[in-house]
Amino acid sequence: RLTGRSIDELLSHTMLTLFPGTRPIGYFDRMVAVMETGEPQQFLVNYTSEGIDAWIDTQFVRQGDNLLSTFQDVTTLKRAQ
Repeated sequence: RLTGRSIDELLSHTMLTLFPGTRPIGYFDRMVAVMETGEPQQFLVNYTSEGIDAWIDTQFVRQGDNLLSTFQDVTTLKRAQ
């Protein structure tokens, strides 16, 4: 729901193709770091690109040769602070 993308779209395109705004805010670089080091990362980011305006709590974990990414929209909580 947050991305407005179908599962097929998400699985058949690269992150940078679908969400180019991830590069300038360091989101993509964090993904690369997790893959290179194996150290998981959890962080909060304000994403305002591709029609999305949200605070996103994100976790990246390397699973073998793959990256597991989980995220939760915490915009309502963040704005209430």
